[in-house]
Amino acid sequence: MKITYLEHSGFTIEHEDVVMIFDYYKGRLPDMPAEKKVYVFASHGHYDHFKRKIFQWSDAYENIKYILSSDITDRGPKGRTIYLEPRKEIQLDGMKIRTLRSTDEGVAFFVRLKEMTIFHAGDLNWWHWED
Repeated sequence: MKITYLEHSGFTIEHEDVVMIFDYYKGRLPDMPAEKKVYVFASHGHYDHFKRKIFQWSDAYENIKYILSSDITDRGPKGRTIYLEPRKEIQLDGMKIRTLRSTDEGVAFFVRLKEMTIFHAGDLNWWHWED
């Protein structure tokens, strides 16, 4: 597994045949083989957690899917984009994705894939969290 810090809350996680990109804001993505499955997560629509340019990546990566917070109003590629509200759970390509309510906007992501468990907090902060 290889983790790359992008900027602010942005990270990539590369593992075997999968690349996960969380909260791309800016920064240089690592080289990703075109045959890998790419999953792009955005925790909410604030400019420092989501950029519309992520949708352009679907031109370069045939196996790309977008998992976005339901507060994001930009529409991603049809059939490749899933919008999730807080407290939802889905199965996607062998991955279990659960969203939690953020203390700011949108969601936090809890992802299980194979032997990995990943938590990406989005804008989860030190504030009081009722859950």
